[in-house]
Amino acid sequence: METIMNLKAPINNTWRDFFKKYTKSEDVAKVSVECGIGYHTLHNIKICNGNIANEKNKKALDALAKLAIENAKKTIETAEVDIRQMEDSIMKIIDNN
Repeated sequence: METIMNLKAPINNTWRDFFKKYTKSEDVAKVSVECGIGYHTLHNIKICNGNIANEKNKKALDALAKLAIENAKKTIETAEVDIRQMEDSIMKIIDNN
């Protein structure tokens, strides 16, 4: 499923929090190199303090958002595995008693 962002609207605080939680410096650096945009420029966009008026910045923001979404999905998958392992462990303890 492809994520489409409406860049005509400003990035709100929810997105800023989302970026903060699900992207790291390495992610910003990776997108910065791939999109040919300065690291600090992209970082400022990430914290909702940058200009997304030009096409290059819009593409970089879109790439960073997609990366953040992928990171969030990986976090969910990891949590689901951990939950299953905890449930299995609890069931073994209960079954032994």
